[in-house]
Amino acid sequence: LPGVYLAHSTGDFPGLLADTMGKVLRAEYALAPSTYQRWCRVTTAPDYKEIKMLQLSEAADLVEIPEGEEYTYGTLTESKETYKLSKYGKGIKFTREMLINDDLSAFDRVPRMMARAALRKVEGLAIAVLTDNAALSDGAQLFSTAHGNLATGVINVDNLAAARALMRRQTALGSDDPLELMPRFLIVPESKAVTAEQLVASTVDPEKSNATPNPFVNRLEVISSARLDINSTTQWYLAADPADIDTVVVAFLEGEETPVVEEEDEFD
Repeated sequence: LPGVYLAHSTGDFPGLLADTMGKVLRAEYALAPSTYQRWCRVTTAPDYKEIKMLQLSEAADLVEIPEGEEYTYGTLTESKETYKLSKYGKGIKFTREMLINDDLSAFDRVPRMMARAALRKVEGLAIAVLTDNAALSDGAQLFSTAHGNLATGVINVDNLAAARALMRRQTALGSDDPLELMPRFLIVPESKAVTAEQLVASTVDPEKSNATPNPFVNRLEVISSARLDINSTTQWYLAADPADIDTVVVAFLEGEETPVVEEEDEFD
């Protein structure tokens, strides 16, 4: 009819719009900057039920058996930590008028912004494991004298050496035999990023005037995070390669390792 103008709304193309937003979101999610993939172990979980991470102890240390004497028997023990998945989300409502008057390309920008928000959430949850310093199943905090992994001081060669020694002396469950783990990542607040990068790039100890060699030159990968500054501008962390031993574990629901977009009219 004369004077009548017709336009489509999101309800006319529910599958198309949701699929398009999902593709844009996942592409942006893959490109957005993050650090947790480097220093955390990434895995999946089948559902939202509580998951037990069991660690079986090492075999007992071997002992000398004199001629004619009997073998003695050792025992195995286990430790257990638990975790479960949580669901995070946020809704964005598009009206018919918004789509018609989309001068700012919001339909293209919104999924990109939501992708970055999703990755920030994962990154923040991983960092929070360090800063929250919660108690483990043995009742001691993650970083504590009870676990022999708590060092103090500024970032320098001497303090890195002390922290590395603590990591090297960590023992296997049920054994006094050191695991001899080597630190790979130096995780620092953004305010200490330059200091850490200069230290691991220097061939000499920056605090020594006699050109003392720096044993950590190019031996550590510096990971800086402004999220750490919120908790402390001085606290730093060493982490081993997650391929060598479990450190922080980030789990995703199986089949949904990237954000999922769902669309429908009056979605709740």
